[in-house]
Amino acid sequence: MNQTQTTQTLHSKEYYNKERGVYIERIPEKDEEWHKRRSNGIGASDIGRILGLNDYEGGSCIEIFYEKIGLKPAFRESNKYTFWGHQQEELIANAWKYYDGTKDSYIFNYEKNNKVRDCRNVHGVLSNEKYPHLFTNIDRLITKGCFKLTDGTMLVDNGILECKTGSSWVAKKWQEGIDPMYVMQVQQQLMIMGLEYAEIAFLELDNRELWVYPVEANKSLISQIEEQSYVFWYKMVLPAKKLVAERELELNRGNMDAVRKIEYEIQKLEPSADGSERYKDFMNQRWLSEPDIIKADESQLINALELKYYKELIKELERDVTLKENIIRQFMGDNINISTNKTPDTLDFDEYGKITWKTEGKNLDRKVLRTISFKGDVSDSILKSKEQINNNKPKI
Repeated sequence: MNQTQTTQTLHSKEYYNKERGVYIERIPEKDEEWHKRRSNGIGASDIGRILGLNDYEGGSCIEIFYEKIGLKPAFRESNKYTFWGHQQEELIANAWKYYDGTKDSYIFNYEKNNKVRDCRNVHGVLSNEKYPHLFTNIDRLITKGCFKLTDGTMLVDNGILECKTGSSWVAKKWQEGIDPMYVMQVQQQLMIMGLEYAEIAFLELDNRELWVYPVEANKSLISQIEEQSYVFWYKMVLPAKKLVAERELELNRGNMDAVRKIEYEIQKLEPSADGSERYKDFMNQRWLSEPDIIKADESQLINALELKYYKELIKELERDVTLKENIIRQFMGDNINISTNKTPDTLDFDEYGKITWKTEGKNLDRKVLRTISFKGDVSDSILKSKEQINNNKPKI
């Protein structure tokens, strides 16, 4: 990629690792200069939004586009979630030092004052000369020589530790694996730092559970970040910023016809629609207007027909899902433990994983059915078994 354009620097840089082309700008986090720096590049916490992975409020790709060009205020105010998340970072990083890879090990190691690994702060905004439009703040740098959770071998280089908090409701997503938004955040951090290994430490606040997930640098994901972030920044944001400056001039002159034309040009630079709920919400709020009718073209007719088909398919699949779940509930209910008069809460499939059926949190009046770490392909053994059953049915 020809990266002849560079991102405006608001603070003096110094090399953090000259060999890898890594710079650091020692800007205090959350102050005014830090916010200005964020508007002049793509942070690691931004990348999930650009890739359409963030379904939280303000999380769509189109919203971050308008934030970066200055036509939508960036989210800056703290709330109770961001406040406590920031406060808990030090606590999580400290507990991580005692975590040896087994559940609750950090408790016993802490009581014995047995630190098994170490990490340290890096105060500043980090970037890489290979990717001038990208930057990151990292929570902690894992010390070289610490063991990896993947295979127990020692790190020959530093690693990255990302600390996260959330409720058990958020944690449910992690039972199937790591949230893709956080995976891509860490991949961008590894990409900028030129490192190969990271871990995400997640504190489940209401249940007080600590989960730690290893993440290794993935060339395919890093290529995806490099390509899509480049297009977003150099082909969309920077051209739109020039138009925003022209729009400001025309606004000051009171030339509203020119303003409308420029806004239309900006609109043409917007990212394509993604499948997030936040994109839908943004567009619904953006185009509140009086009723008007336009003629659809052939491409929109095809799109509308596909939409109708998918909605009908979803309804059919939802019925199928409920049926399969109810069959499992019936099976578990039929296998009641006579001595305790209780139904089992876990259906074990050996190497394939398990399905749980139990109460969660405060909802003690009902059970929730969940698939946990389930592996295997329905197109393999299950469909073959179904085919065998069908072949063995008596012919009528």
